[in-house]
Amino acid sequence: MSIRQRLWVLLVLLPIITGARVEVTSDELHIDANRTVLNFKSSTRTYSGDVLVTHENFELTADEVIETDSPADSKRVFATGNPVRFRQSVIAGTNAVRLQHGVASKVEYLVGARILRLWDYKVTDIKGNVLTGKRMRYRLKPQTRPSAR
Repeated sequence: MSIRQRLWVLLVLLPIITGARVEVTSDELHIDANRTVLNFKSSTRTYSGDVLVTHENFELTADEVIETDSPADSKRVFATGNPVRFRQSVIAGTNAVRLQHGVASKVEYLVGARILRLWDYKVTDIKGNVLTGKRMRYRLKPQTRPSAR
């Protein structure tokens, strides 16, 4: 077994052996999960078990997440769960205000473009309006900062 293969096996088994959670941060994307498996051939990493993904003002929880390992402008996160939950907040003055939140059976997040694709979704916006449907594409609002006074 090569050194690279031994290292890969150790990285996969370490969370199982220690019971520790796996945390990965790259390009302002933070993923926290119970387990992870890295696939060198397909350049993907699969996270499973209470997965939490955060990026700027967006948060997603899922049973399983597959992250592509590519430049930030084309990085993708594909989440499945029962259900996948997500929320987006903005800073308004000194408070964080929830812009929207919802659930879906599947979610794809295009990190660089800040585009969210939802399947079998239910989304509630800041005014309490509820949208439901089979497929939706949504551009996340950028994080805003409090104005200097």
